[in-house]
Amino acid sequence: MDSPSILFTPSAERRLTTNAVAFLHALRATEGVDLADWPALLEWAAANPGPTRKAIRAFTRQPDRPALEIAHLADLLLFLDIRPADILLVADAQPWPWQAASEVGATLFRTIGPATTILEQAANHYATILAVPAPWLDNFSYQRRHRLNLSTLRTIITLGAPLSAEAAGRIYTWVKSDIMLLARAGDRVWGDPLSPVTTKPNATPGLGSLIRR
Repeated sequence: MDSPSILFTPSAERRLTTNAVAFLHALRATEGVDLADWPALLEWAAANPGPTRKAIRAFTRQPDRPALEIAHLADLLLFLDIRPADILLVADAQPWPWQAASEVGATLFRTIGPATTILEQAANHYATILAVPAPWLDNFSYQRRHRLNLSTLRTIITLGAPLSAEAAGRIYTWVKSDIMLLARAGDRVWGDPLSPVTTKPNATPGLGSLIRR
């Protein structure tokens, strides 16, 4: 079996400015819990869902939120790394966890397509995060006569499955070379905001799914 190839590695500066790293620092300072990376956070959260919720409540300054809402905030703020100035373009009718985006100061736009114009829509909205079904990006050419201005786009999350290795490669060749590619299907996710993007990402439990009860 071929080993996965690395498509993109976030710079040290990019990692240090994520909400996830800020949360890991807060855990170390307030709880004495020293976690090295995202997999370590998932392992700790699975073993300590209550303390994880407590730490996220403190980090988000939301002391009275129920567990499910804290789980949504974990997925938004830590996994997707959403910040107050972010603009989300989402092709998903489900509430997860988009309804909480405005609560953290982000702007949410929903779209029903068509898939062939989704990158143009992202450019027109100055989107920083794009969430679309995986087939939308798996099945069409990204080549354009003129390269789109996607300078604000930081993250693409595909819904239902990760992109194929070929489609992911085309993203980095024809769309943008420093995109963070993530994926989600139900309670499973592929990738995380701190690790390199590979051609064969491993599926892991979503952070929110580990702490919502």
